[in-house]
This record gives sequence, C-alpha cells and structure tokens, in this order.
Amino acid sequence: MATIQLEIVSPDKLVYTADIAMLIVRSTGGELGILPHHAPLVTGLIPHVMRVKFEDREQLIAVAGGFMEVQPAKITILASAAELNLNLL
Repeated sequence: MATIQLEIVSPDKLVYTADIAMLIVRSTGGELGILPHHAPLVTGLIPHVMRVKFEDREQLIAVAGGFMEVQPAKITILASAAELNLNLL
C-alpha cells in the first residue's frame, strides 16, 4: 500500500511524524482528503480534529489552526498547537 509522510510542527517542537495512508482535514476552503501522490497544495487550516488513516487503524489529532503544505510524498502541517492524545466520548 502506498503511503505519504505526515509531519506536524508547532512553534516549539516537532509534534508528530508518520507514514500514513490518508489524511482528512478541514481547510479554510472546506474538507480535504489527502492521499499519496496528491497534487501540490498550500492551504490554511481551521481549528478541528484531523483524521489520520493507516492501513489498519485511524488516529485523531486536534490542531488549533495553521497551514498545510502538500507535496506528492509529504504533508507538512504548521500548527499553532496540536494535541495527539484525545480523550473523546
């Protein structure tokens, strides 16, 4: 299965990095699904919970807004803040 590298960076640290199957985010222009080999893209992000999909599971990561750059082999998210361990009901 093809993967794309996801890197989430906040002002003070590298928050998260992994090879993923798909990313679902909410941009300033609407909801986007990013797969490996996606066309280059730069967009703003609104505060939301991103869905990070792997071959066999899904992880939720909250971001407090920021920007996303997509290249065919890498997604870089520059977030104001990000939280990995969400405790959702």
